[in-house]
Parts: sequence; structure tokens; C-alpha cells
Amino acid sequence: MLLSEYSQHQWAKDAKEVLEKMKVVQELLEPVNHSHRVSSIDRNWKLKTKKFPHSCTDEEGLMLYFTIVENDFKSGFEIATAFGYSTAYLGLAFQKTGGKCISLDCYIEEFKEDYLYNESELISASEKIRSEIDIGKLPVGLDMAKNIAKRLGVENVIDFKVGLSPNDVPKVIGERKIDFAFIDGGHFGEQPTKDFLAVLPYLSDKCAVLFHDNHCNCDVYRAVIEAKKETQ
Repeated sequence: MLLSEYSQHQWAKDAKEVLEKMKVVQELLEPVNHSHRVSSIDRNWKLKTKKFPHSCTDEEGLMLYFTIVENDFKSGFEIATAFGYSTAYLGLAFQKTGGKCISLDCYIEEFKEDYLYNESELISASEKIRSEIDIGKLPVGLDMAKNIAKRLGVENVIDFKVGLSPNDVPKVIGERKIDFAFIDGGHFGEQPTKDFLAVLPYLSDKCAVLFHDNHCNCDVYRAVIEAKKETQ
């Protein structure tokens, strides 16, 4: 179903229901106040105990939700989980279509409490986080993401994975085909393009690839151009 075929009345009704469900998620988090915010759904969220990462807005979450539902997508992949806010929208959407979604993260932004990092920091942090997971200490974001999924009743829809993109993507996806990908990992250098190219071999003929923060810098924009070229 194309977006234009989805009735305005039905869109508004479903959006209201989804936003109502998300209130139990927002109780666990803290809003990020920006001077440019224009509405209650144009707001980012964060963990109460961490400066970063920040989530997508509810407006963006609804676009993820309706892209999946309107196209009846069944198999999703997300880079990166953070603390599971966008994942919650994916979970609700795939629950409605009867699908499943994998969400991957190495939790570097939580580890550094910053969105700026280099490759050596990424590898070092990932190794430390994996070693902590091995002794039963989950990243705060992963623990929150699992809690959110349980609160929403989508814990059986989302498969949370810890790892790096692009290195761990083949192992995580396995033999699956992906008809929906949401790429929201590192936004600088070649990372956005690497994230897309890691997912590309697994994309179905009918699919959607969405990027977050493509307005922020030319690095994400280059990945969008690459995705457009490779999926035409």
C-alpha cells in the first residue's frame, strides 16, 4: 500500500493509538529540550543517567511505523538500538504485520556519552562492553531497550544483538532477507556508507532503507546517494 492510499482518518487513528502506547516508554526516559521543537511529537528522548545517546522523535517514529505497516514489511534490521526508542516503533509495526526485527548496537555512544568517536575507540569500547556482558553486566541502553520491549509486549518481535557494523552484520542477519532497514549508527566519515553496504546483500527486491540524521552532514547524505544508486 502506498502512503497516498492510506486514508488520513485511519492514519490519525493509528497514530493516536501508537502514541498512547509510547507513554509507558516515555515515563522511563527524559526529554531533550531543543529551542527548535515545534510540537509535542517533535522531541528527542534520552536515558535519565546519560548525556547520550538521543532518540529519534515521535514524529520520526511514526514514519518508521507507517512505512512498515503500509507496505506490510515482515523482516527488519536496525543500526543502532541505543536504548530502544526507535526500536519500540519498529516492534509495534512488525507486531502488526506479523514480522520480526533485528536491532544491533555496540553501545559506543552510551560508553563515551558522546556521538563523536574514532575507529580505535569504537573497537576498544566494543571489546570492553562485550566482556562486561559476558559476566552479566548489560549496557544501560540494552537493559532499557529490553525493558521497553517487554512493557509494550513486543519482546518476541525484536531480536537484540550486540556487535559492530559492518563486521558483525553477516553473522547477525545470517540467511535472512531484509525488507526494511533503519540506519542510525555512526554519522561521520565512511561509517554511514559502510552500514548501508553491510545491509545491501540482504535486501529483498521490495524494500525500504531509511537513514536518520541525513540533514546533519554530507557523510550521511553520501550514504543516502549510494543507497539510491544501488537500489534503483
